[in-house]
Parts: sequence; C-alpha cells; structure tokens
Amino acid sequence: FKCKHCHHTHAFLLSVIIPYSQILFHDTLSIIRSNSMQDLNQLMIENPNIDESDISYIKKQYSMHWKQRLLSENIQLDSSLVFQCFFHFKRQFMQSIFPKENADKALKYRLYRHLPAYEKIIRNLVSFYRKKQLKI
Repeated sequence: FKCKHCHHTHAFLLSVIIPYSQILFHDTLSIIRSNSMQDLNQLMIENPNIDESDISYIKKQYSMHWKQRLLSENIQLDSSLVFQCFFHFKRQFMQSIFPKENADKALKYRLYRHLPAYEKIIRNLVSFYRKKQLKI
C-alpha cells in the first residue's frame, strides 16, 4: 500500500492477530487475564480451536517473557497494548522474543530454511571458501 501523502509504502498492523499464532489477540488476553478454570472452560466452549495445551503455552510464554517487560514499562493489558509493545519493544505483543535461540536450534538440527537470509549467505560463503581452500 503506497501512502497518498508521503508516497512511501506502509505495512498494515492487524491488531487482532499475533504473528505465528493461531489464537486471536483478544482470546490471548482473555487467557492471560483469567483467574479461574471456569473462565477458561467457558473460553474453550466458545472457541473449540483452543484447548488446554494452548492455554498452558500462552500462560507460560506470558509469565516467562512478557509479564516483567510490561510491568517495567507500566503497560496495561488494554486497547493500547499493541501500540505500546511496538513503541517500547519493536514487536507485536506475544511475538517471539529470542530469535537467536531459534537460529541456534536451526543450526543444530540443520534446518537452514529457518535462518535469516544474511546467516544463510555467510554460511554459504564460508562453506564455498573452505571447499576452495581444500582444492588448493
């Protein structure tokens, strides 16, 4: 989409989704805010795509990676959450925090398609250089 005012391309941010998640933003907030199993059971009844493992994963990710971050910046779980996370952390709420960890796992298990492009380029250059040195 090219802006009519500044003539630059802008990306749309859909605040109802979380990148790489099948659970909608408002359902994720409901899971985080819920204090009783009754609330969670009601959510699972209303949305059959959410099960106990999803709830456990979301609560774990929030408590391990996001709770302290939000508290440190005094960010509330309200309608300004998406903007505040982009402003302070440069990422969508509940988006992965540790991309290096994923790259390390990809290298360990030789899943190169998960590596960022520059890491692939460097790996290919190094392997090409080593092959060239071996032939000499």
